[in-house]
Amino acid sequence: SGYGLKDPTSPPPKPRAKPVHRADHLDKEDMYDEIQRLKELVAAFTKEKALRQTRITKLEKELSKKDKLLEQTYSQTQSTYGPVSERSYGSTSIETNSTITGLRQKCHKYECLLRDKRKRDQNDEE
Repeated sequence: SGYGLKDPTSPPPKPRAKPVHRADHLDKEDMYDEIQRLKELVAAFTKEKALRQTRITKLEKELSKKDKLLEQTYSQTQSTYGPVSERSYGSTSIETNSTITGLRQKCHKYECLLRDKRKRDQNDEE
């Protein structure tokens, strides 16, 4: 039989199957809505990841600057007062010691922040 030609001996065509239950149709709609919601979530997480990555980069640069400043201050202290092994700690000024201590604390704080950010980002990726 050709297209559009009906064979008189063939049984009448069956009507197309329609969803018997409205729940099947709703399930498809619900699944579509869920897919859309998940796509939005993925987009939001991707955006948040990019923002965190930018923040991490800025923190790493700032940490690098602080490290250089700390090293510079340390080397200036060594050149002014001699190597650490050759001088007594009482010979340095209180101001220099407090500056070095403050810089070390800041450096440690930034390292901890960076470590925490990396852990959070790794957890977000999983």
